[in-house]
Amino acid sequence: TPLAVLRNHDIANGDHEAALARYQSAFPELFEDDSQVHDRNYRAAIDLAYLYQRISNDSKADELLIKSMNVIRTLPRTGITGYQFADVSAYTLQGNTSEALRALREAVDDKVRGLWLYHRDHNAVLEDLRDETEFQSVMAEIQADMAIQLARVRELEASGEIAAP
Repeated sequence: TPLAVLRNHDIANGDHEAALARYQSAFPELFEDDSQVHDRNYRAAIDLAYLYQRISNDSKADELLIKSMNVIRTLPRTGITGYQFADVSAYTLQGNTSEALRALREAVDDKVRGLWLYHRDHNAVLEDLRDETEFQSVMAEIQADMAIQLARVRELEASGEIAAP
């Protein structure tokens, strides 16, 4: 998300307060004494939990991750309202690498592909997973699948079944 990209920039510059202020402005309900996490802000709650871990506020991070996982359990993985890879991020932040990798495998088996390059290369939350052989294997599988899909599109373009852009 754009907010997470800005958060990462703020963290890299040592400006954690600016990152917190961005989240507080966009999602004030996450800063209440009893943080309100729901189906419209659970992704932001996970991203905010990463920031809280970076500033050593582990209790607030844990609270947001637990509440986010409670929301995720009520949603489908795929589709327009699906949580896609969000559980992978939450498990990673909870330090549960085996569950994160299991969830990643499940997502890929369910044909989740949305923002896969971002997750593979840029999602700071998944930094601890990138060296895992299973993570690399799953991402290579997605890349191969995407190459096959692109080849099919090129074939359809060449045959005139679809118009080239």
